[in-house]
Amino acid sequence: DDLLNDSGLFQMDERGAHDKFWNRVMFPIFDTGNRVIGFGGRVLGDGKPKYLNSPETPIFDKGRNLYGLNYARSARAGNIILCEGYMDVISIHQAGFENVVASLGTALTADQCRLMRQYAEEVVISYDSDAAGQNATVKAVNLLRAVGLRPRILHMHDAKDPDEFIKKFGAPAFRVLLEEADDALAFELERCKTGVDTGTEDGKVTALQKVVKVLADIENDMQRDVYLSKSAHDYGVQKEILAAQVDAELRKRRGSMKKQSWQTVQNASLLRDPVNPDAAGHARETKAENYILCYLDRKSTRLNSSHITISY
Repeated sequence: DDLLNDSGLFQMDERGAHDKFWNRVMFPIFDTGNRVIGFGGRVLGDGKPKYLNSPETPIFDKGRNLYGLNYARSARAGNIILCEGYMDVISIHQAGFENVVASLGTALTADQCRLMRQYAEEVVISYDSDAAGQNATVKAVNLLRAVGLRPRILHMHDAKDPDEFIKKFGAPAFRVLLEEADDALAFELERCKTGVDTGTEDGKVTALQKVVKVLADIENDMQRDVYLSKSAHDYGVQKEILAAQVDAELRKRRGSMKKQSWQTVQNASLLRDPVNPDAAGHARETKAENYILCYLDRKSTRLNSSHITISY
């Protein structure tokens, strides 16, 4: 009974163990060693919840595993297709694309992104086409970039998810979608127009303000210049004016980072310093010392400790 309870698959009461997944289609979840570590269950009929997943157990951590990765890791396709659910993974896999995974009933996590990074350099995000799917796409893009993966976005028309698309149009049409998947920057720039009437002056300004923030996020100067030129052309504004706005945004961010850095120094003086335990009794002097060291560090000046003498 203890083992049944620890598995998370049963409800335990005074009468014994009862199957939580009764009357559900079961989807075994494997780790990369092809060992079953959990289950997903889809209800037959109209019961609630529609999907029920194994709770976390000593062998099952939802945020550190991906459905289908035991197959995708051996696909050698050069990229991974990321979708939302079990049925999407199965449909895409049956259509001939083994390099497909899904998160396990939760939002994508940084650990799952790092897991994909072990097997690919590019991820094609194939989330549902509804508003929730598009919002999840934006969050996934940021997480994937943070671990060094190159995200691309698959656009589906006349279908809400990959499972429905493949059933309606077939595997060849899905392959075309994969080949035409946009890079994530194009997707983000296009989203700047969402909910905005760019046919009006006010709408165009609002969209361009969003565009400026997206362009400022691009770290590579050459890549930023390419998308800056494209955005200026798309909105019919001078490239120099748009570039000036992006530069202003970058200066604003640098100023904010500098202010935050100084604030960190100020707050640090309130904490006990294990290196300098006397600092707590000399708050002003300690703050002055930290300011000096912080300033010198920001100037990248190499100093020997004998170059500065501070007396309390």
